[in-house]
Amino acid sequence: MSKKKEKEEEEVVDFSEISKSVLGTEDSLAALEGETFIIRSVEWRSTRLGEAALVEVEHKGTIKKYHTFSRVLIDQLKEIEEYLNQGKKVRVTLERKKRYYTFT
Repeated sequence: MSKKKEKEEEEVVDFSEISKSVLGTEDSLAALEGETFIIRSVEWRSTRLGEAALVEVEHKGTIKKYHTFSRVLIDQLKEIEEYLNQGKKVRVTLERKKRYYTFT
């Protein structure tokens, strides 16, 4: 590989890395597609890309924070928030339906 090509590769950053660092999360919730996990808490953040949900998740014995900009998931998280505010946790499975994600 030429020096110029190597330099270009070093300068390329995936957008997902930017959103993770800006939001302070592990990854997008989409990374958990097909998985069942427990939602422990949710907080809301306004960004230049719109409203984002930051979700603390318990999955396979670890607790991590994920984000989503999905309107469908955000609406469902707003419904779940009532239970979280009562100190409860909510078990969900993240599924992809055609072109969007949903909790079941």
